[in-house]
Amino acid sequence: MATVDRSKDGRFVPGQSGNPGGRPKTLARVQNLAREYTETSIKVLGEIMEDEDERGATRIAAIQVLLDRGWGKPLQRVDVSDDKFENWTKAELEAFIVEKEAEFDRLNEANHRHEARTTGGSDHDSKTRH
Repeated sequence: MATVDRSKDGRFVPGQSGNPGGRPKTLARVQNLAREYTETSIKVLGEIMEDEDERGATRIAAIQVLLDRGWGKPLQRVDVSDDKFENWTKAELEAFIVEKEAEFDRLNEANHRHEARTTGGSDHDSKTRH
């Protein structure tokens, strides 16, 4: 097993992979083995679905799995509309922008200080905005 270089705080050093060996080869073998049972699995799920002596929850679970595999999971609607700013005045919008720019500057400075501490570099440019 390959050793992994880490910094003093436990992070991976630049250019170092956290998984140098890649995905385990057994994963592909297990996936291929499981796929060999696809047709049988679908038939068994169909039998469970049609078996009126099975519990309702078991039959519903089988139906859901069959539908998901056959047709894909249903799409979920995500509402991304944002009318939050719709009724704001120009002055309110400008104040909001100034506040967010100041917040960005504070976070940017904190990030530069953190990078300087962890990499041993200078934080002389921490006041510069990128």
